[in-house]
Amino acid sequence: MTASVRGDVPAYGLSVRGDVPAYGPSVRGDVPAYGLSVRGDVPAYGPSVRGDVPVYGPSVHGDVPAYGPSVRGDVAVYGPSVRSDVAVYGPSVRGDVPVYGPSVRGDVPVYGPSVRGDVPAYGPSVRGDVPV
Repeated sequence: MTASVRGDVPAYGLSVRGDVPAYGPSVRGDVPAYGLSVRGDVPAYGPSVRGDVPVYGPSVHGDVPAYGPSVRGDVAVYGPSVRSDVAVYGPSVRGDVPVYGPSVRGDVPVYGPSVRGDVPAYGPSVRGDVPV
């Protein structure tokens, strides 16, 4: 796991399958509390703790979640899926969350640097499944 720039990101729990972690509650409430993985590939996201991040809907087909609208507009605008496995992320609405780059393999995106430092900058994927 990457360290938080400021401690505003969630505390991470154990991996469901070894691919990605199951996420615990937010350290400060600025990011969502994550639920269990749909399939062990990526987590199913629960509602936002504070409303600063989107409420996530169900998975498209168990690989990654389909993203719903932002609660407050503080998070990125999401574009269509590359092949329905992951979303292509557009620019942030307000710069409070990172701008996401393309997927390594179509499984999960490679994350770019944080726009404002409130969320971690993600490195390259280990094998296209989860970010380092």
